[in-house]
Amino acid sequence: MNSTTTLTTDTDTQWAGSAFRSEAELAGFTLTAAGMGIIAALGMIVFYAIAR
Repeated sequence: MNSTTTLTTDTDTQWAGSAFRSEAELAGFTLTAAGMGIIAALGMIVFYAIAR
């Protein structure tokens, strides 16, 4: 009984860790994409100001 409980707890912990890691990776990817978009927008604004 104790072994089964330990196994279940380990499985739940691993699943929670995996879900947390996926959310962290998704958040990091979103921040990176947003940062690239901001840099690209600033670059276009600067280029447009110089070209004009």
